[in-house]
Amino acid sequence: MRRSRIAVALLATLAVVVGFSGGPALAIELRLVPDSSRVEYHITHSISDVTDVAGRASGRVQIDASNTSVQAAAVEVDLRALQTGISKRDAHIKSEEYLNVARFPTATFAFASAAPDAATPGTVRVHGKLGLHGVEREVEIPLVLEPRGDNLRVRGKFTIAFADHGIKRPKKLMFATGKTVDVRVDLLFSP
Repeated sequence: MRRSRIAVALLATLAVVVGFSGGPALAIELRLVPDSSRVEYHITHSISDVTDVAGRASGRVQIDASNTSVQAAAVEVDLRALQTGISKRDAHIKSEEYLNVARFPTATFAFASAAPDAATPGTVRVHGKLGLHGVEREVEIPLVLEPRGDNLRVRGKFTIAFADHGIKRPKKLMFATGKTVDVRVDLLFSP
């Protein structure tokens, strides 16, 4: 099947630079499978650390069929669906004082370019823009790409500084979180 060969060829070319260019002549589009994908965050807190679900994700990857390069990719996470396991804490984090999900309901990532990570075989360093809390920042995210038949599994971890996106450090009374949040992604893309 042509799509299967494209997915496998993409992953077999991790040693080749994967770049951004104009629209492809023959494009294969893979869509994120929300029920098989997860975006989590980990925050260090003075009382105890918190690791929870950041929200439901959606997105796509477009691959040029002629040379298996990534032409475009975008992922969006619905922060209104953020879950910490404690409803009062959810409301606190989502409030106008912190994430302000009423005004900024999503976090977004838009692909710009990618290159193999020479120091870590099998890892690709993806560059793009992260939009969070109304602020876009250039980011580099190390990702591991795994072929699964016609599907593409993408896993990675990166750190965001609250201050870079104009977000106050979440706190309650005298207890505050750290200055950063670790984000873990485990995304499945399928034709």
